[in-house]
This record gives sequence, C-alpha cells and structure tokens, in this order.
Amino acid sequence: MINNKFICNFQLGISKYLKIDIHSIDNVLWIIFSLFSFRTNLKQKYNILKYIFYRVADSKNTLMRIFICPSHVCQCKCVHCYEGEKDKKNYDNKIFLTTEEIKKVVDDFSKYLHGLDVYFCSGEILLRKDIFELIEYSKEKGLIVNIVTNGILLDDNMILNLKKAGLTKCIVSIDYPNDNIHDKLRGFNGCYEKATNGIRLAVKAGLDVTIWTYISRSNKNDLKKLGSLANKLKITSPVFVYFPLLSGKLFNKFEENLTFEEREYIRKTAKHPISLLFPFEKTICTGAGRYHLSIEPSGDMTPCPATPYSYGNIKKVSLIKSFKYMKEDCQKFNSSFTGQCMVNNLDYRTKCKGKLIR
Repeated sequence: MINNKFICNFQLGISKYLKIDIHSIDNVLWIIFSLFSFRTNLKQKYNILKYIFYRVADSKNTLMRIFICPSHVCQCKCVHCYEGEKDKKNYDNKIFLTTEEIKKVVDDFSKYLHGLDVYFCSGEILLRKDIFELIEYSKEKGLIVNIVTNGILLDDNMILNLKKAGLTKCIVSIDYPNDNIHDKLRGFNGCYEKATNGIRLAVKAGLDVTIWTYISRSNKNDLKKLGSLANKLKITSPVFVYFPLLSGKLFNKFEENLTFEEREYIRKTAKHPISLLFPFEKTICTGAGRYHLSIEPSGDMTPCPATPYSYGNIKKVSLIKSFKYMKEDCQKFNSSFTGQCMVNNLDYRTKCKGKLIR
C-alpha cells in the first residue's frame, strides 16, 4: 500500500462500499505504482507486465509473492516469535537453506509461477553472508526484492550495500513505540535505538521503508503513538499491523487471541498511517497460494511464515507441485480464512492435509 492518506482511505472506502476485497484493490494499485516507480528498472517493469498477463491468462498457476526464510538464526528472543522455542545453538545452525537452494526457489518462482516480488525474512536475514548476492540474483530475475529485519544491523555501510545490490523495500519490525518496552519484548537491549536509527538511514538512502508490527490487548491503545513515530521517521509505506498470530510461542495460547469485538474496536480506532492486514472481518487471508506462500529454513513450503503446516519440501518435491497441492487443500477453507490469520483457525488446524512442522 502507498503511504498516502487519500489513497489509503480511498482503498478502504471502495472495499467497504463495493464489497471488493481490500487486498485485490491494494495489489492492483501497488502494481500500477511499481510499474511507474523510479525504484523499479526496465527488467522489473517487464516482469510486472508479464505477471499481469499470466494473472489474467493462467491465474491458477500464478503467484504474486514469496517469502523465503533461509535460517532461524536471530539476535533477538521475542516473546511472540512465531518460530517457537527452538534452542539456537542446537537447532538454528543445522537447519537452513543454502545459497544454491534459495536461488533454485527464486528461479522456479520466477519461471513457473511468474512471480512478482520476493521477501527475504525469518530469523534475522542480515546475518546471512550471502544476502547481497541473493538480492542481486533476485533482481536480475526481474523480481522486486524486500527484506524483513529487526534493524539491529542497519548502519550506513549495510544500507549502502543493500541498495547497491538492488533492494527495493526495507521492512523493520517495531513492536512498541517505546525503547524500554520494545527492547524487553525483543530480548535485546538497544534494539529500538538501532532499529529506528536504521529506518532513518534507509529513508535517507532512498529505499522504500515501512514498519511491521502486531497488536494485542496490551498495546491496542498505542496505535496512535506508533503512527506518530512512523510519521516522525518519515517512512514511505504505511505501518503494517497484524492481529495476534497464534504460532510458535503462542501456538496453543488461544486466550491471547482477540475477540471479534476487540478486532472491531481496533479497526475503528486505527488511522493513517496505520494499515491493518485485516481491515474488515470479511477480509480474506492472502496466504496459501492466493497471493503468497512461504519457504521455511528446512525447505518446507507453508501457507505463510506464521502457519507451520508443510505441503511439501522443495529439497525433495518441485515448487510447482507443492504449490498446487497446498492451494487445492486450502481452497476448502477459504470461506473461514477471514478476519485474521489462518493459523488461528481451529477448523484448518484439525482438517488440513498439511504436516505440522514446529
């Protein structure tokens, strides 16, 4: 979504009154914006046109974006981490995607699913020594490249190299608009200061920059403060807000989930530049191959980074085969994948054909 109050409100209004899915509107506008943006080169613009063609001609075998999670390694120990309680020393360094495996995913995503953009995330992506190589490789394929980071390593040199490699968007996680609380939630002293300073540097360097966060009962009244922080940092895309994801450390903690009334309260109080992933209760989940999917460090394909159900492993089965299997299974639940992430859906958890992997 573009960080313009009029455009954001226009999208919400069209979606509400014409009953058109907000993500469909957002994706169309984002595609148009990207096609004419100074941040995309000719190869990326050509790839956008190719995606549009295949989305119309062969929508069942076309995917807009992919999340690639190369490793679980991270400096933080977030209380809400959807990757769970895995022991960093005994687990993270043993399960990861190699550079060549990631490039193969990028190749197949681009060639067979006519993909548009890639998100490198999960664990802390900037700890990967091959991150610049992966960004450059993806851009050469015509993909728009994004990273999701905790911001700890975002200094001048890092941002310079990211931009040089071809990064389009830098997404930084901010859990709370207060340094002490943010650092406590992240389990890393100084995380807030490094993240906010990194955002300033990335904006100054000309990257598209935004904040991703989640909302819970404890911080539902602080969205206005987060919006003020975003405006102060001059981010270029709206703050992207998730409702609680019952995954990882919160997998069985249904008491942490928000009620319908609580979600509605948040929807009524959220104002630009806050952008909710589910702005209406009937908003459909975009994962499971509808607009995106995820590749785990183990190679498992899941509906999204937070939904730990595998539909095949790219180290053993082709990307396109797993994609079709997942899409076929998840379509059965489409009517119930609304209002919040599919991982929170008990019906899906008990009846899906995906294999629980964490």
